[in-house]
Amino acid sequence: MISIRFLFVFTLINLFCFALIAQDKIRVALLSPDPYKSTNLEIKAALDFLKANEREIESSYLSFEEVLQNNKILTVYDVVWIHENDTTFSENPDINKISGPVMDYVKEGGNLLLTLEAFRLINDFGLEETAVQLRKKEVKDEGYGRKLGLHAFRSHPLFEGLHGGAYIYKPIFDMEVRQLGYFEDSLPESGKVAAVDWDYIFLRENKKLVLEYEYGKGKALAIGAYTYFAAPNYNHKHLKKFASNAIFYLAGKFQEQTAHHWVYRQDSVRRKSFPLPPVLYNLPAPWPKDTASLLLSSQYATDNYWDVATQRILVMGEEKGGIKEIWAHPFMAFRDYKVGLKFSHEDTVRWLNDQQPKIEIRPGAITRTYKFKRAYLTEVITAAMHKPAGVAHYEYRGVYPAEVFVRFNSNMRMMWPYSEHAGGDLLCDWDEVQNLFVIRDSLFDLSAILGADHSGFRGGFREDAPDSLSKYFDFENDSLKMVQAWMHAGLDMNQDFNVFFSASGEGFEKTQVDYFDITKHSDSMYIQTKNYYKELL
Repeated sequence: MISIRFLFVFTLINLFCFALIAQDKIRVALLSPDPYKSTNLEIKAALDFLKANEREIESSYLSFEEVLQNNKILTVYDVVWIHENDTTFSENPDINKISGPVMDYVKEGGNLLLTLEAFRLINDFGLEETAVQLRKKEVKDEGYGRKLGLHAFRSHPLFEGLHGGAYIYKPIFDMEVRQLGYFEDSLPESGKVAAVDWDYIFLRENKKLVLEYEYGKGKALAIGAYTYFAAPNYNHKHLKKFASNAIFYLAGKFQEQTAHHWVYRQDSVRRKSFPLPPVLYNLPAPWPKDTASLLLSSQYATDNYWDVATQRILVMGEEKGGIKEIWAHPFMAFRDYKVGLKFSHEDTVRWLNDQQPKIEIRPGAITRTYKFKRAYLTEVITAAMHKPAGVAHYEYRGVYPAEVFVRFNSNMRMMWPYSEHAGGDLLCDWDEVQNLFVIRDSLFDLSAILGADHSGFRGGFREDAPDSLSKYFDFENDSLKMVQAWMHAGLDMNQDFNVFFSASGEGFEKTQVDYFDITKHSDSMYIQTKNYYKELL
């Protein structure tokens, strides 16, 4: 009796579990004009791919004729997929007939996936006004294989588990492939660019091959290249993973993940106010001398490169002066940072980059001592060990006052493989009360702050510099998008000050927190960084 009851309960539990699994499956219809799926090997291979994922996908094959006979048949599906490799597909007269039922389905919350030649349907179905373009690409093995793929801007759920991009097609022979999308300066009118062409190590940002549309309550995804399921492909597993991601994404499986899209900006820089909480700067004071760390020193600096690299930030430059670049993953926050001194008996600025200081390079810091007639300036550049932030510390000693000039640029360039044009336009602000600059991209992902604790600093951007000062800064004429900023202050005969910087790709709030922290603890941070490297050595 007990065994019968056990079997009964066990059977009920299994039936319940199977019911839950069935309900959780994504229902996908492969829609084709061909009523006989076996006549097209590519369609058959796509259907086999769906059936191989039967634990997560419940698939069906539908012909245009079936949909035209019953225009409600699509409503039971989570995703409708039109996949075509026939180059004459767009000439099919049934496309105009099928457009209404399909777009009604999407409007009411359905999801549409278009691949290969079906990419053209974004025009035929009224999703996009700009005409789709065709390019042919010659693929040759020139020593690194034939890697063809797609890449997101930073990240997109389409590339879940694929690190932002995937070589989904690696043919075994040299060949020519077709690409449908938008090329060079051509852009879609309505669609968002989810991925671009990617081959070997080259990111082809001007080849927009994956577009995303919202239509009514639903969504459409168009992929214009490389999704060949029947063709021999060394990277077939990558293709299946990418195609599965596309279906899961349309079905709402990745709602918690951020979907970044490519932005094709005009390289503009705009002013925008970013109010900040009060910054509590400590009173600038001399830093303790480091006599115990591993040391490389020279009485005369050269043009050799140096760097201060910690866990979250990289500061690098040439020995003589300045900072060439400051990187905080995943972008370059600042570049071309220069400092100069002007003395009352001269009408020129002595830029430190043109001097030949004594240098001391230690793990985690570089110290430069600049000697002038009856004056010297000590500069220590270091960075926080566990935060994307750093500081340039200055100690001026002279028998007469001086003026200090600071200038820097920023284009927030993304790390390789992105070009300097990738990302949003730049927004910038100078807070004259708190002596700091804020720079953000218009996508609000990347941000950077640079400021000083010398209350006498005034500053701004290239266009703000008064004539009495702009002649000294010698700003570059750069055709690329670039923030060009400046600061200026007077120095007493014995004065210390700090220039702080922080940057983050994790949001503006994170950048603020790191900046506030380093302004309060820059001297102790310097000691912590030194001690960290001492323990390693």
